Amino acid sequence: MKNQHLILFFIATIFSSCNKDEEQMLISNQELNDKYEVVASGFTIPWGIEVINEGEFLFTERLGKLYHYKEGSTKLVANIPLSQTVSSGGLVFGGLMDVSLHPNFATNNLVYICYVDRDYFLVVAKFELINNFAENLEIIFNSDQFSIGSRIVWQDNNHFFL
Repeated sequence: MKNQHLILFFIATIFSSCNKDEEQMLISNQELNDKYEVVASGFTIPWGIEVINEGEFLFTERLGKLYHYKEGSTKLVANIPLSQTVSSGGLVFGGLMDVSLHPNFATNNLVYICYVDRDYFLVVAKFELINNFAENLEIIFNSDQFSIGSRIVWQDNNHFFL
């Protein structure tokens, strides 16, 4: 619901800006820039993101890396499996796709990722996030079909959709 409000805000801003002169639009854009800041940059294809709490999140880069942003610093999460990307017509598919926290992450530190393996099959793995390291990594689903990506959405503490 929060994202819908944000999208509606941007649509309303665009439409209301159409009726303003150029100077007023510059002021409006500056006001927007004052409210938002870039907290991490320099990544090739950032893809999935999972917010842990205010000022802390995990995000994937399609080329196979998982990052942990906390307290103004971005660290690479070690021990993430190799993923495979497919390039076609200048587009990149597959790779490390989504990252998702278990609904009880606050007590169990479990993180789930989905990625495309070397055979271009979809894989889901879970691990404990401990000091920016993927501990006890376990593959819990391995498809035998070609795939170029997926998302993870939780239904409850024990079930998710891919």
